[in-house]
Amino acid sequence: MELRIISNSVTDPSNLTDAEKAKVADEVKKANPTTKDIKVNKDGSVVVTFEDGSVVVIPAEKSVTAANQDSPAHTSQAKAGAKRIAKYWYRTIPALHLLLALLAAATGGLLFAKNVRKKSKKLLKSKAKLRISIL
Repeated sequence: MELRIISNSVTDPSNLTDAEKAKVADEVKKANPTTKDIKVNKDGSVVVTFEDGSVVVIPAEKSVTAANQDSPAHTSQAKAGAKRIAKYWYRTIPALHLLLALLAAATGGLLFAKNVRKKSKKLLKSKAKLRISIL
């Protein structure tokens, strides 16, 4: 029985996810349709059982390879990370807007109070001068 080996690109060859395990099992099944059972281990090694009862172990070095930056395995994780960041910012942006609005209101209130204080001091000085001139 001849075993054909198909190497699959995965994100971390020493720690396969369930989806990556399923993909490796499907590829081995496509390449070897006479298999009875295929078990993909977390480290990437594959145990193949044929219909006649023979068992073959494919080492991880031959069944999986590390994905490069442009591979679909790496791209899907990058997209998932981008979605998490987008969800985070989607929830935090209104809070940031509220914080900026409160900061602007507080600054505006302080400037208004300072302006009112200046005007009231000016007004008091002018009334004091007026009283002195009347007396």
